[in-house]
Amino acid sequence: MHYDAKILLYDIQKAGYYKRSRRGHSHVFAALNEILASMGQWLNRGLTIDETRTFEPSDNCLPVFCYSLHDEPNTGDYLLITWNQQETINGKFAAIHGNDAVGNPQIETQDVLPGTIPGFPSYFYILPEEKILSAVIFEGASTGTPGLQLFMQGFLEKLSRWVICDENDGDQIIGYSNDSDIQEGIYPSFKVKRKIHPGKIQYLKDHRNSIVRIQKREHFKRINNEHVGWGNSAWRLLTGNNNDPAPQFEDKFEFSIDYTPTENELNGIIAIWQNIERQTQWQDVGFKISGENNVRWLGKAMARTEQSMDINPKSDSNGVIIDEMDLLHELGAIRDRLITIFHQGQ
Repeated sequence: MHYDAKILLYDIQKAGYYKRSRRGHSHVFAALNEILASMGQWLNRGLTIDETRTFEPSDNCLPVFCYSLHDEPNTGDYLLITWNQQETINGKFAAIHGNDAVGNPQIETQDVLPGTIPGFPSYFYILPEEKILSAVIFEGASTGTPGLQLFMQGFLEKLSRWVICDENDGDQIIGYSNDSDIQEGIYPSFKVKRKIHPGKIQYLKDHRNSIVRIQKREHFKRINNEHVGWGNSAWRLLTGNNNDPAPQFEDKFEFSIDYTPTENELNGIIAIWQNIERQTQWQDVGFKISGENNVRWLGKAMARTEQSMDINPKSDSNGVIIDEMDLLHELGAIRDRLITIFHQGQ
């Protein structure tokens, strides 16, 4: 089958075990390829999907599981597929009809089967030698990158071969080591950052005085009462209903202000955008420059590409999961191009 994918590139800034010193944070042991090999050994113990959760969920991130991990022996690259658990309402999926009037949409629900984990897959092509993470995104999906970072961090903290546990209590972690002796002051870390091409950012800075509008795209969820502020405000603005709380919903919205930012304001907007990982590709900040027809979105400054692929869905996945080996082969065919885009831009 024919699939169109967006591929976003990230710089793997930390992966392994580090030690703090007066000079900063230095990498001590566990290279990225060793970490992924250790993960493969862990998964090959015959774990169930439930057993691959590496961190405790929070309001900011639901559980993430490992669906599969495959390596490419000739290049040392890996394809990691995670499964991101989705929120439900009282054990049901909920959806509304997009053509219904605001304030009175019909809500459809569907039961979640016992023992199943509702969610969606995320695909990551990892090039350890290049320290490149490629998030491969198919239509309608999110990157899954925030969950991946928590998943990898949790693995390094609790489950890798470098974790040392108490002899009398196997669940109590007492340190980390590359040999038999625990090394003091060692901590695990896994961090990625969007690869940004500075030329596109510099263009905005050079034309700051000509910026006439700032636009924001956001993806909002209100599933439980933890998110009442934004949800209630948006609901009251749209419906004029100041009495009842907003219903549970998930949606996209966009707003703008006609404004020319100061130099410090522009730098601050860019810095915040670079450091906050988006859950979806919709989330973005854009600038309208006088005399130009198109909005310049910060997302376009990210190292990225698009690729058409001839791959098959996995036979037993009802079309939800793409065949891993087909995808790994297709990504391997464009490996050199991804490296070039990462280092030089499109």
